[in-house]
Amino acid sequence: MSKFNLQNQNSATQNYQDGLLPQRNSKDLWYQDSSSRSSLQGASFNSENRRIIKKTQNFSYQIFNKDTLNYTPQLQKTIKDWIKGLQWDFPISSVKKIFKDHIFNTFYFWYDDNKDLVAVSICYFNQEISHISYVFYDPKYSHQNLPIRIVLQVIEDSINQNLNYCYLGRFSESMGFYKRNMPNFQIFKDNSWQPYQKDTTTHTTDSNNPKGELTSIPDLSSKALNIHILGIAGMLTAPLAVELKRLGHHLTGSDQDKIYPPVSTILSDANIDINPQIDYSQIDLFIVGSSFKAFEKCRQEYQMIEQKHYPYISASKFIGDFLKSPSPILVAGAYGKTTISALLTKIFLDQNIPLSYLFAGLSLNDIPSLKTHPQPNFSIIEADESINGLDTKAKFHYYPIKHLILTSARWEHFDSYQSREDNLNSFKELLQRMPQDGILVYNPSDPDIQAILPFCSARKVPYQVDNNYPSNLIGEYNQQNAAAATTMSLELKLDPEKIKSSLLDFKSISRRLQLISQSQNFIFIDDFAQSAQRVKEALKALSQNYPEHLIYTYFEPQASFLQDPSSLPAFSEAFQVSKAVALGKIRFSKDSTHPRISFSDYQTIIGDKLSYTPLEEQVTNFFKDISQKALENKQKIIFIHFSSGGLDGIKLFTKLATDITQSDS
Repeated sequence: MSKFNLQNQNSATQNYQDGLLPQRNSKDLWYQDSSSRSSLQGASFNSENRRIIKKTQNFSYQIFNKDTLNYTPQLQKTIKDWIKGLQWDFPISSVKKIFKDHIFNTFYFWYDDNKDLVAVSICYFNQEISHISYVFYDPKYSHQNLPIRIVLQVIEDSINQNLNYCYLGRFSESMGFYKRNMPNFQIFKDNSWQPYQKDTTTHTTDSNNPKGELTSIPDLSSKALNIHILGIAGMLTAPLAVELKRLGHHLTGSDQDKIYPPVSTILSDANIDINPQIDYSQIDLFIVGSSFKAFEKCRQEYQMIEQKHYPYISASKFIGDFLKSPSPILVAGAYGKTTISALLTKIFLDQNIPLSYLFAGLSLNDIPSLKTHPQPNFSIIEADESINGLDTKAKFHYYPIKHLILTSARWEHFDSYQSREDNLNSFKELLQRMPQDGILVYNPSDPDIQAILPFCSARKVPYQVDNNYPSNLIGEYNQQNAAAATTMSLELKLDPEKIKSSLLDFKSISRRLQLISQSQNFIFIDDFAQSAQRVKEALKALSQNYPEHLIYTYFEPQASFLQDPSSLPAFSEAFQVSKAVALGKIRFSKDSTHPRISFSDYQTIIGDKLSYTPLEEQVTNFFKDISQKALENKQKIIFIHFSSGGLDGIKLFTKLATDITQSDS
């Protein structure tokens, strides 16, 4: 297990020999976490090392020590931009620290043919050892030869200085596989330095399945794989693609022709091609996302993959293996999963706990949605109950579990379960999977959870709002979300004061009661909610926080479960606090087995406050008529937009928000 904040009187050489590495936040602190090194006695470069050196001859470098280094604001800005482009979690304050107030004393500045700065490495040298600790570089060189050449250069210089070892930092089976090609590569294991021996575990296929479906993920550490994701433009598959590329693999993907922000931006920033022309025979692994059946291109690809017996695995199975840890924490339930998962992730990261995690949203704190740690103590996974794609059971049944946060076991995915009983059985089976030494943190006010509690052998802890742990989130249900994350953190013995700090610093998730625009008389809010309960809670939160405002709603029914007529009766009370509701275009899937839902079906449930606005002009008139009357009558208005996807509605709402608030000046 990793150990942090270690302090002793030993020399740097002795600490490195003991498997310790310097912590970036203090020159006096060390940590222990999978150290690696090259033993330099008799060391020589192999053919792959020499190939990389030859391929990077066009780059030059200059070495500075602490006395000759000029750490300027421009250098800091350049490195900050690189870190952002690489999507690394590395505070700029720590960058300044390792340059100016740390043990590191040697700095390599790398330049391209135009003499432009393209990389910087931070190192420690003494008369016996060296350590290449941090390498920052222009994102356009990500997964190319330059970052490896930078390491090789430090090793070569260390050999020329007759040093004993060059330390290379952390190493594990899941990342940093390029390091094993370094001369005389060793790892610190079982309290001693040992020559590295590759884990020979390989992936397996189901012997009863003649197709290429895998039952476990392949070795991701021995070489860079060519990976292709079907249905890549999802809130789960897109960050998965980005993380796999960060780990050194080559990623492509397929999806619908038009990809919208934020997913299109996420993939574009990572230089991941969507729907490219590729040689499928060169793909090492196909990952099949939950949405692949929705797109003709993905369906055709899947048929071809099966016919040719190419290796593939469902995204749910892949993530279950990819995010394993000694203590996996799942966050499940009909609502609140994304907010709780993101908040819990922030709490753990703020306390420097080795963590792998996944949440299906965009953090307003700029935390990546998915990230792995080479040796995590915990994993946090947003765990959905839906059944899609190749899955034959709820997603959360593919994920490892020790601890669980459960917000609700209410039946919401009508497209996944035939009945409330089927839905409840799935949650019951999830509780039955928990070990006795696990912790169940649950919502005590949910009757469905109460019905299945007896099937859980783990310790059961109800959560409730504690005023000693305040947050800045809007609404009672968001306070409950914060309480769930807080309770689990306290049960796992995290620092209470740091938990409080994380709660106050948490900015929530994009499109969860997100403020789009505001003026003297108007507030525009965007939200992801689609189910009746989530809509009701969001409107209730706005009503409580803005009692002097009238609320008007623009609702786009886009979730697949809204194509089932049985989903509509719950909306009878959802819009009670809204003065009027504009209903966006009603969508219908040709594959649906349900009767087609019409505007009259919605109106029967919601009443006369509902109007049908499938066209952009109708939506625009709805907003402008209300805003004009509000100004005439000196009323304060909140406009809220509910949508689970589709760029057109979001763009229109944002444009109307800008136009109306700017005119109200």
